[in-house]
Amino acid sequence: MKIFLTLCLVLATVYAKKELKGNNCEGSFGIVTLVGLEDSKSGAVCRHSVLSVKVETDEDTSEADPFTITADVVIKKYVVFGYVTIPDATMDLIGADIMKKYGPTIKYLGNGKFLGDCIFKSVGGHCLPAKGTETVKFPFAPLAEGLKEVVGKLANGWFKVSISGNTDFEREAFCFDLELKIDVET
Repeated sequence: MKIFLTLCLVLATVYAKKELKGNNCEGSFGIVTLVGLEDSKSGAVCRHSVLSVKVETDEDTSEADPFTITADVVIKKYVVFGYVTIPDATMDLIGADIMKKYGPTIKYLGNGKFLGDCIFKSVGGHCLPAKGTETVKFPFAPLAEGLKEVVGKLANGWFKVSISGNTDFEREAFCFDLELKIDVET
């Protein structure tokens, strides 16, 4: 039994990535829930990373297509004394860069609020993933390049990101809390 527990601990240590963690918000009842989050490489998330986001969708929303999702995003950066919410001006720069790269599908409305127009259509053919479990691959390079361009070396370090989205038919689409270490220089 001790050998089995030791083996489990070793495997958990090898396969767990402390630089990337994700979970559903506490008390969330979103249509889409986060099941897994992985990086294609070890170490900090960087431009070479391809994130695998595994989600489970509880219901088929295709009959409501097309619809929009309003998402609130809060980004906190770790500084000497803990996590601090990034300034509004910085969030506005990041939002403008995301809109430039992913518009017209994603629009930045200001104050950490985004409007997504059928955001999963290009990936799965519908506004939200189909009912069941699905893994979406997300190259981090465009985001890393944008962060480096917008905030430079301040984009490096530990971050907590909270993302909650609601559909235009008044349902919680998703709510995720992420913690990640970013290195835009690598």
